[in-house]
Amino acid sequence: MIARRPAHITITTMLRILLVPVALCAALLLAGCAPGEQQRFHSFEEAKADAAKRGVPVLLDFSARWCGPCKTFARTRTSDDHLRQVLDTKVAFLALDAESGEGAELARIYPVDGYPTFVVVRADGGYVTHFSGFGGPEEWIHRLDAALAQ
Repeated sequence: MIARRPAHITITTMLRILLVPVALCAALLLAGCAPGEQQRFHSFEEAKADAAKRGVPVLLDFSARWCGPCKTFARTRTSDDHLRQVLDTKVAFLALDAESGEGAELARIYPVDGYPTFVVVRADGGYVTHFSGFGGPEEWIHRLDAALAQ
């Protein structure tokens, strides 16, 4: 029988094993959302600041966790290249849960009459227009373009 030395890991090795994945996760969180995800902002104030900097309006997406069309839009906005490109270039996009937190507060200020409701506001927060529902990416982009033309 061959005698084996007891396996031991130095503290330095253990720290490397634990800290590398933690550092990678932190870097991904700090970099923002996953590729294709437009949600770059954590608040309305951040979205307004970006809109002012880029000279575009803010698009508020009011949804609810239980809303089927809201879930469809959320999936489509990350998977449809054309929709993703439109959101990345024409607006500062902010998705909000209209039933909690800042989303609920903003839903009392702006006209949210169903889910999903999309509200276009200026960088100063002034209301421009809104529209509701999601019937597919091309139809939605047409409605967004009409809203942005106002």
